[in-house]
Amino acid sequence: MITSAAGYPLDLTFYQMNQGHHRRSTHCETGGRILIVGECGEGAGSAEFARKLESYAGHRQYLDDIRDSAVEVDQWQLEKLL
Repeated sequence: MITSAAGYPLDLTFYQMNQGHHRRSTHCETGGRILIVGECGEGAGSAEFARKLESYAGHRQYLDDIRDSAVEVDQWQLEKLL
């Protein structure tokens, strides 16, 4: 599936584009792939979100790490992506 975050200003950051991905994921076949296209002219998003993206080697490591941890700023958006 190819989609977008509906263009400017919703594609200014990867954080915002994730919302486009999340809405489309319910329409994709199990095991299917989603390609989301956007500018990301302002980068990844907040410093907290960018740090989380850079800190983990994969989704399982991230989900295991947050399972018993206190909730942090912008954690939920990465959880939705995974």
